Amino acid sequence: MRDKKGSNHLFEVKSVNVSNKAQFDSVEYKSKINALKDCYKQCSILTGDYYYLPVLKDEDWQITVFYKGEEDFLTKEMFKKSFESQ
Repeated sequence: MRDKKGSNHLFEVKSVNVSNKAQFDSVEYKSKINALKDCYKQCSILTGDYYYLPVLKDEDWQITVFYKGEEDFLTKEMFKKSFESQ
């Protein structure tokens, strides 16, 4: 997504909710999430773009954002508010 200022915002959405239909190795899954975070951090340095990793846990969104190599955490409400000013 590109905002009004011309900045790029890239998203990768994940869920950690357990389903009776989907079986997965939680240790391996968390390892992949951490690898993705490392990748996004480096990409944000190289490109100057915003990278978001929203993770749905139960009913709550836990949003990690990387920009210029900095990692921050947002709630869904904080995320929405950040785009109101743009």
